[in-house]
Amino acid sequence: STQSTWADLPLLPGYTFDYLHKPQHHRKKQVFNYVGGIPYVMDPVPPPPQIPGQKRTTVRAIQNAHPSWLALDKKVLRFYAYFKESVHESPIENERVVKVNIYFYLEDDTIQVTNPSTPNSGMIHGNFIRRHKIPKGPGSNEHYTVDDLGVGRNIEMYGKVFHIVDCDAFTRFFYDRLGVSTNDPEDYPDDQHSEKQLRDTMSVCPRKQKDADHIELTRYNEFAAGGRLNLPSAAQREAARSFLENDRKVLHFYAVWDDRSKQYGDYRYFTLLYFLADRTMKVIEISATNSGRDPFPVFIKRQRIAKTSKPHEDCNLETMCTNHKEFIIDTDLGIGKQVLIFGRDMFIYDCDEFTQQYYRDTYGIQDFTPIDVSLPRNPPSRMEPPPHRGFGSEEDSLVSWKHLVLKAPRKDILKKNQLEWKMLRFGGYLENIPERRFILVYYLADDTLSLFEQPSRNTGYLGGKFLSRQKVKKPVPGNATLSGPAPYYEAADFWVGQKVIINGHSIILDQTDERTLNYMENQPKVYSVTDINVVLNKLQVVLQNKYTKITDAFRAVDMDHDGKITLEEFRTVCVDMHLDLSEHELLTLMRHMDINQDGMVDFQEFVSKMQPQDYLSNGQKQEKIPKIENLKDTLYRETVQGKAEIIAQERILQIFRDKLRSQRSAFLDTFRLISDRAPDSMIGEVEFTNVIRRGLQLNLPENELQMLVKWFFPVPGRRLDIRQFSRMADKSPPFER
Repeated sequence: STQSTWADLPLLPGYTFDYLHKPQHHRKKQVFNYVGGIPYVMDPVPPPPQIPGQKRTTVRAIQNAHPSWLALDKKVLRFYAYFKESVHESPIENERVVKVNIYFYLEDDTIQVTNPSTPNSGMIHGNFIRRHKIPKGPGSNEHYTVDDLGVGRNIEMYGKVFHIVDCDAFTRFFYDRLGVSTNDPEDYPDDQHSEKQLRDTMSVCPRKQKDADHIELTRYNEFAAGGRLNLPSAAQREAARSFLENDRKVLHFYAVWDDRSKQYGDYRYFTLLYFLADRTMKVIEISATNSGRDPFPVFIKRQRIAKTSKPHEDCNLETMCTNHKEFIIDTDLGIGKQVLIFGRDMFIYDCDEFTQQYYRDTYGIQDFTPIDVSLPRNPPSRMEPPPHRGFGSEEDSLVSWKHLVLKAPRKDILKKNQLEWKMLRFGGYLENIPERRFILVYYLADDTLSLFEQPSRNTGYLGGKFLSRQKVKKPVPGNATLSGPAPYYEAADFWVGQKVIINGHSIILDQTDERTLNYMENQPKVYSVTDINVVLNKLQVVLQNKYTKITDAFRAVDMDHDGKITLEEFRTVCVDMHLDLSEHELLTLMRHMDINQDGMVDFQEFVSKMQPQDYLSNGQKQEKIPKIENLKDTLYRETVQGKAEIIAQERILQIFRDKLRSQRSAFLDTFRLISDRAPDSMIGEVEFTNVIRRGLQLNLPENELQMLVKWFFPVPGRRLDIRQFSRMADKSPPFER
């Protein structure tokens, strides 16, 4: 029978007949199914069982039975190549690139080269080299084989060098089965003739892409010319229905694009417009003030935008706008959704009222809470001035940084006119070297200061100007070099007892002059250490808490029980009672209580200043102040009475000082005249008596004159020079010169 005859035939090409076992239908069997609600894939159809009596054969037998001309019949490898041909006597080009196709026939290893047709090239097309075995060189017995061909190789055939740039898909598949890798395709080199032809063609008739309106106009013109109007397609009918129902209906969304992760990226706001009539979109950027970008009216023109999941780096306009079947529709938009538009991830955070109503009616969405996408407002950045380099003043350097046109720093003319020639003078010493003394002068007109070092013998330091007149910065933590921003010293920063640091030198102020004290005391609001009300309040609070009677308080302060209080006694009491008073506050207190300016405070002065309510407005005493003799402390009374001689001596010394101030020049001339006669240029007790009588013409009783001599010469035989005498005669010695 036919079935048995077919079964006895070997399984070789030419011995099988498809019509004997042709299936009745070609439907594919369903492999997807549900069992108990669970999806699963069914097993494929098992191979048909072997027919009894059918013979099997091997691949080796098939290869031996089929020669290469039969097995490789109609198997051709195609390569794309080119060669360069010189062009003579042409002003346009020197050489021309000729593109060819190389065909290698596997059945007999023959090669054929053809020249494809190129419009307006001026060259003959067709067979360039006829099909035959091509030798590798002149007189060579070897011919080109499959191993000699490949992408990127050069082949010389009859004096022309062909460079292979690409091959077709079958050729690549053939080499892959042989286990030979194929290089990537290459580009043809530039051809001046082809480029010129392309430019000429585009200039005469440029290629324009036909849009939908152009196609519709062509269709109308054909119908108007008598052609047949075909019925609109389903897509056209749907587009017409959507236009008639949704014309002028636009969904407004507000989105943000965060591109700060890229270089020069920014945080930008946009408005997305979705047109329901034709499902197109339009993107408009919301221009921010001072954003640095031109306010373009449209960011992306109205068009259908395709869906894509490619990242921004892999997207471009060509790959994203071609061959797409899915486009963004209204269901892809909504608050909280992220839309990828031409590689830009735009996050939708709000929409308008019409858009909200459309989604309520169409999709039943009720939640339209806007999302806050605003960035935290950063404080405006300010340029900090550069550090001062030490050339000139800092104010002068800042002017060149702030202004393009240089001008002098602005000065306070009113302050300069009011405080001209007014200054504060203080004396001090270095904290680590007390032998080095300085005079600090602070100029109130321009808040500058200067520093002078006083000469001192056997110290090794020369006197003179230590710091020229300039503004000095205060030391602040972290600015040891004073090159950064720091406040300048002001007038309120200086007082007696204060430690100032000037350019790294710690100077303790311990002296000042009378003019400085008077100026500071007249402005207690500026200089708090000279406010006598604050100082007296501190002292009264401490004494009233410890003593009930003012006499007991006076006795406590008068430590040597001489009936008078000195500045040193005030200083000691403050330390013992833990009263925080600076040296200048003690000096202010002493100057306030010392009414007669003898350098000491007696009981009457102490009571009048500590209890001013005991006096009337006219200066008369309201009550009788207890005298020092009526005190119950007998020892204290005897000590006071034993000091009467010292008090009288101070009175005579005050008379001498007053006389000396009025006739100082005559006294010094007489003193020099008498001292020059002495061999040691000094005077003793006898010479001093003659100077007082002849120079000052001071008529004192003998006992008072002896008391004055005893003041200056406490040790018999002592002699004084003019410098030592001036120091002892003055009440408050001036700074050493």
